[in-house]
Amino acid sequence: MPENQPALDGPKPAGRVHLRYCRLVLLCLAAVAVTAIPVVLTGARLRRAEPLRISEETTYITEPLKSGGKQVDYFAALQQATYPANIATDENGYRLIVRALGKSPGAEPAHFAAICQQLGLAPESIRPEVTYRDPHDFLTVYVDGEEFDKTLLDRVRPEKRSRRKLVEMLEDKLARPWTVGDLPMMAAWLEENGPALDLMVRAVRQPTFHVPMVREHEDAPLDGAAMSDLNYLRSFVHGLSARANNRIATGDIEGAVGDIIACKRLGRHIAQGATTLEMLLMLLYEREHGTLPPAWSVGADGKPLHSWRVLLLPYLGQEALYANIRLDEPWDSPHNRQFHGEAVPFYRCPSDPVAGPGETTYSVVVGPDMPFEAGEGKRLADFGPHSDDMILLVERAEPACWMDPTREVPQRAAEEGIREHAEPLAPAPPSPNGIGSHHRRGAHFGLRNGAVEFLWADNDLEELRAMLRGV
Repeated sequence: MPENQPALDGPKPAGRVHLRYCRLVLLCLAAVAVTAIPVVLTGARLRRAEPLRISEETTYITEPLKSGGKQVDYFAALQQATYPANIATDENGYRLIVRALGKSPGAEPAHFAAICQQLGLAPESIRPEVTYRDPHDFLTVYVDGEEFDKTLLDRVRPEKRSRRKLVEMLEDKLARPWTVGDLPMMAAWLEENGPALDLMVRAVRQPTFHVPMVREHEDAPLDGAAMSDLNYLRSFVHGLSARANNRIATGDIEGAVGDIIACKRLGRHIAQGATTLEMLLMLLYEREHGTLPPAWSVGADGKPLHSWRVLLLPYLGQEALYANIRLDEPWDSPHNRQFHGEAVPFYRCPSDPVAGPGETTYSVVVGPDMPFEAGEGKRLADFGPHSDDMILLVERAEPACWMDPTREVPQRAAEEGIREHAEPLAPAPPSPNGIGSHHRRGAHFGLRNGAVEFLWADNDLEELRAMLRGV
């Protein structure tokens, strides 16, 4: 990846963009590798299996156990496998950020206390030294405030004079070189947020930048609480990119380069732990199962029963929901319909403005040349030694019911390319079962090697097809 490439959404780079929060879904898929899915295909029917005896002969991970002594605590095992030794020292750049800025916006006090415990900090002793506000939030407040320059309205057609359109117009100006003369309101933003951006530039130079995984208790489901932390970090990329463009316009090329490099380092640091984890889990999957899970299970009549998302529920701490679903009945049977509205946070992009409760924005691609097919899993080994960049998970052009196995992305639709939304809230394009997202100009992809990359809609189509096929 080029050294000056921004890590997340921002000014368009000439390549791919890493983003960690979307990695969590890939983690959930790969987590099937830790132990056998507690369902087995017998003939063409799905039935529940007997509980697995924990031993080296039956499961690769045998410890630590939960307090009852009968179940492996996989969350604790993941922490042990992925936490760096220096997580609670000042060699961890994220620890510097927490100590200086305090709790991220939207994080609950209990979540913040658990984060501090992992970082070796006392939450009650933290007194924020600097503050940070995302450019989008700053401009939204500005447009609503008394200091708003109403002459800006003359630049927007009357039918587009909404707050959202005005903010988008100003943000577009931040995406290219700009001066305070161009955007006078941003002088206050630069002064207010400069210390926090400088701190982030220093923090990402530390040997590690690890955001801890935490939970409320050992039986708590993974609920996406870390999203507030990760989205907060993502907002720093927007700020660094905006300041870099200001520095370019004012001739501070050295400062601009430093900000752009910090964008890349931030993306790389917050991706590092998840990448290691997903690689580990993928290897465990290969060792214990030899195949990926099927895109969906099928009944004796060959018709779809349940999506891969249902099969992963036990590994998201959703054992109760999983136990209530009748696996030998179709996903839309009278009994199973009651679960269509269940919200499983890791099955949707947290920034998607359209997906409703019970809807997913993530899919697998299904086809003879793809890593997923109906009814049976495929071996990763069959895709050869040059398939590290093979795509396993994609974002959908339009949300679908999380239980629906018929709405995965067909190979033919995927190979047509990424369907671009001109506006974040615009209606979905044709073929809603294709690849797309409500991010501007592209979508996120989860790869076999554990990376999550943002690919632009106008990227080379043959490169995308090669990544889908693993060649």
